[in-house]
Amino acid sequence: PIDVKKVMKTFFPLKVLIKKISIFNSPEFDVVKYEVPKTKELKAWREELLRKFPNTQDFDTYEPHITISYINSGTGIKYIKELVNPFHVIFNRAEYSYSDNEKDNIIVKLDAI
Repeated sequence: PIDVKKVMKTFFPLKVLIKKISIFNSPEFDVVKYEVPKTKELKAWREELLRKFPNTQDFDTYEPHITISYINSGTGIKYIKELVNPFHVIFNRAEYSYSDNEKDNIIVKLDAI
């Protein structure tokens, strides 16, 4: 079997511009989140990991994001907005979760930009 860490070490730091706050709705809660642009790199890396390693998908679509908060269901709509001051984020590590125990996660620090 191909080593997850070996694959993730081929990834590199990625800089994206965060422009919007949006939400995921569910009956139990709303998730307030920063939308992360779906770059060609993020899509390619995700596809490679999905193709090579065991996984489960709980959602139909890929929506990269940064979670801000979980709040009461139906209350998140007031937080949706375009940011007046968009900001850059540099993703400089890759993490692969294969169990509910965070101690089992595989983390690879990516080279600095």
